Amino acid sequence: MSRTAFAHALAAARILQLVEPKEFVPPSEWFNFENRTPKIPDSAKSKPGWTWRYATYGTFHCHLFDLTEQHINTLAMLGGYNSSIGLQSGNYAFGALVAGLDTCIQQFQAAIDEHPVWWHLHEGLGDWYYQSDEKEKAVQCYSEALKFDPKKTPSCAIDYWTLVSKIKKNSGDIEGAVQALRTGAWLVPEKDAYTYWSTMGDIYKEQKEWKSAQSLYREAIDKNPSQCKNYWEKLASIHDNTLDWKGKMETYIEAMARDPDNIKSYADSLRLMAQRFTFDQLFEPALLILQNCIDHHPTHADTYKMKMAGCHMAACNWKAAVDLYEAIRSGPNAHDSEFSYLNEDLGHAYLGMGETTRALAAYQEKRMERLATGDVSGNSSDAAYIHMIEGDFGLAIRQIKADITETQKRFPNGAESWRIAVTHLDSYRDLGICYEAVGRMDDARVSFQSAVNTFERFVTELEPFVHTDNNTPYYRTSARALLAYGLMLEKVGRLEDASRIYEGAAHRYERTTFVGDDAPLNWEKEQAALALQRVNSPDRQAEMPSLLEEIGGPQLELRLCMGYRTSHGAKENSRAPRFRGGKSGYAATMLKDSFST
Repeated sequence: MSRTAFAHALAAARILQLVEPKEFVPPSEWFNFENRTPKIPDSAKSKPGWTWRYATYGTFHCHLFDLTEQHINTLAMLGGYNSSIGLQSGNYAFGALVAGLDTCIQQFQAAIDEHPVWWHLHEGLGDWYYQSDEKEKAVQCYSEALKFDPKKTPSCAIDYWTLVSKIKKNSGDIEGAVQALRTGAWLVPEKDAYTYWSTMGDIYKEQKEWKSAQSLYREAIDKNPSQCKNYWEKLASIHDNTLDWKGKMETYIEAMARDPDNIKSYADSLRLMAQRFTFDQLFEPALLILQNCIDHHPTHADTYKMKMAGCHMAACNWKAAVDLYEAIRSGPNAHDSEFSYLNEDLGHAYLGMGETTRALAAYQEKRMERLATGDVSGNSSDAAYIHMIEGDFGLAIRQIKADITETQKRFPNGAESWRIAVTHLDSYRDLGICYEAVGRMDDARVSFQSAVNTFERFVTELEPFVHTDNNTPYYRTSARALLAYGLMLEKVGRLEDASRIYEGAAHRYERTTFVGDDAPLNWEKEQAALALQRVNSPDRQAEMPSLLEEIGGPQLELRLCMGYRTSHGAKENSRAPRFRGGKSGYAATMLKDSFST
């Protein structure tokens, strides 16, 4: 035996050295960290109630499962092992159990002959049978352990009742299986009952007996009021299986009323539920859920109002978003860290409404907040976009160039990924548009070429544009980047390259088409198709549309709303259009009557 293996075995042997049943000892007491040697804690010596099975936790977990028959026999020889002594047979049996040796059966039985009331011996033998899938024998052993284990929650109680339940379930007695676990739950303290109730619920869920599962969790809530939070969560989750989002919402609302100590947790679950609906572009249910959060958790109303405003922004409901942002800004929490982007969001909402003066004022306030923290980036690109819309190109040029200068300082070696590169491309594109508007065509071409240069080295990251497998998902964000890059290639006259990029963009737009897509999403998809048609026309005489004219309308809506949405993935062989969240998700259930699949 190697020195290391011997040390491991010795460590295991000392931990498993059961002079007699001992009380539970924290794993932190099992090891002397100063000299790295195992020890038997004083608190564990000669006290009834501690079980051997905790020894497999903590520091020695890896050592215990290094044990082999050779290790055990070597230790037995060194310790003068005598199989006729029950205590030594028990120690040997536990070592054999950990090593996975069936010789533990005989040793446990020999020890039990001398010490029939040592519950840990019955428990150890029961564990062997449990591991060997001999359920009936394990139940018999655990039953004996339960007779003698003095703890309020016997160590093997959950295994005993789980096995009884499995035996009944396998025989087709579903109610008997549940009742076995219910009996176990009644016999343990409330804090230890969760595993029983959870397993009962799993049995009903496996049988798709949703109403029975709901009734069970309500019973658990009534019987375990101080531990009810997990049961409310379980009860709410049942509604996911039946796609009853209103039932889930109402369950959380009821929980908030009946368990006020955990009201924030339930409200957060509702908030995440609303967020998923927003991501799926199911805005009406998201707003209803968030309104209920405000009504039932008013101390955090501004948090939910911020989420509601974001939902309205995603839905292009600019006025509703403005009202909520202004309500937060005029309240006592406006300067809290969670609202650090409030003025920027408000500027976007005002811009969507066409109120450019108020939008600029909000952007300027945000810029001043950033300057106060040493951040000089401000909102130059947002403010410049407004000046482009209003035709103040001189001021727009100045702000865009300032933005480019700061970008160069932050990224002296260029963008680090295509996602960052496309934001740099946008700045050069907008600068080129402004130069064209004031007749500075040479400067415009330089800007468009800079846009090409900043993105070009990342194109390979997006290739192949059409996947030959069905494992790699497409995302609308990558389609959008390719379209923007293609427009710049077309601007500098690289039509062949533009055609290839547009083809990739058009394919990705097609694959990422979902049921319920709104005007901005359909508009950008159409732009990709038109661009590909334009550069592939026989005489290639078709002119590009004016990029300046496109900065308002659908382009502006797209720019404003996409920051509040998420991009869903879709694979090559997925049917398009598809439902966000899959054909069995909430979106499919709620939209199937409104849209054709």
